[in-house]
Amino acid sequence: MQPCNHSTIQPFNHSTIQLFNCSTVQLFNGCIVAWLHGLDTPAPTLPEFPFVQLPGSGYSARAALALAITRAIFIFMSSEPTILTRDVEAAVVPIGTKVTLKKGETAYITQSLGGSYTVVVNGNMFRLADKDADALGLEVAPKPAATTITGPLTQEQLEKKVWEALKTCYDPEIPVNIVDLGLIYDCALSPLGESNYKADVKMTLTAPGCGMGPVLAQDVQNKLISLDPIDEANVELVWDPPWNQSMMTEAAKLQLGLL
Repeated sequence: MQPCNHSTIQPFNHSTIQLFNCSTVQLFNGCIVAWLHGLDTPAPTLPEFPFVQLPGSGYSARAALALAITRAIFIFMSSEPTILTRDVEAAVVPIGTKVTLKKGETAYITQSLGGSYTVVVNGNMFRLADKDADALGLEVAPKPAATTITGPLTQEQLEKKVWEALKTCYDPEIPVNIVDLGLIYDCALSPLGESNYKADVKMTLTAPGCGMGPVLAQDVQNKLISLDPIDEANVELVWDPPWNQSMMTEAAKLQLGLL
């Protein structure tokens, strides 16, 4: 585990619009390319913050870019700061590298969904596990026991429970669950015995280069194993077909301001 060296990560800088490399750009790549088309300056990257509700059609390229950046900065500046109470392990978003954030550093919680926390420290984004909530001054939620399902379930009923569990997994940058984002390509159940099953999941990411894949895959596996009838869960990251915006549900598009 390496300590977080903020000198190697580009810091927050109000003087430039190229604040961070942002995998969220991959999510909205089609829209952004359209918005930036025709600009007389090199296309900058958008800031790396969740909850950036990018506008729909009807905006000029300059207006759309300025609005997205303004919203991102507003979210960062309006978050209440918290001081880390101890050294804590975190994953750098979006590359996934494990680092140690130091006691006394100021963190801004930008997302708390699905049992994990997305924070901004010195202008850089990190994901903390639920077990480390105390480092943020929050109470650590008790470890959920395996979900006991009373009475026999048909495979169809269990599949419904599985999809409900998948909907509790979130991309650390985007406040939409991975099912509605369209990241789950397939989930198949195979019987292991009279009442136990194995789950095989094929999922993708919004961008192949995103380093958060193993983190999200582990989250999916943990959520499925917590279901009493599921004894095994295998999660495979796949890239065919490549993810695109059309795979999102209408609810996800509406939440992200794409409708």
